[in-house]
Amino acid sequence: SAHTGGELGVWTLSDAGPYTNANLVGAVGEAPVRIAALSQRLIVAYALGTVCLFDAITMEVQAELTAHARCITSLDVREDLGWVITAGEDTVMNVWQVDAETGRVGVQHSSVVTDKLLAGAALFGS
Repeated sequence: SAHTGGELGVWTLSDAGPYTNANLVGAVGEAPVRIAALSQRLIVAYALGTVCLFDAITMEVQAELTAHARCITSLDVREDLGWVITAGEDTVMNVWQVDAETGRVGVQHSSVVTDKLLAGAALFGS
């Protein structure tokens, strides 16, 4: 779970109740606005335009991207291709590819939509 203070909560099933907070990842100075899972990684988009890739088990930051100049409004993944799409208030849409083995991130496509606010983006395919 993401909290406005910037913390990320990691929850697990518990015998004592439905869930327990197993780990709390400290804030990185920004509020998380979107979270998605990509294989063994969590992709977290932050309000000020940063995207971080976390190892889903250890919650260590594997990559930090300065993805947008303004607030990120959308984040989606296509796990079979390792693609991540982000859109932001800066009118930019980026498609990133995350290598499943190494976690290296590369830009596959970037577009600027002049005079339009991008409020959402999604990846579709078979």
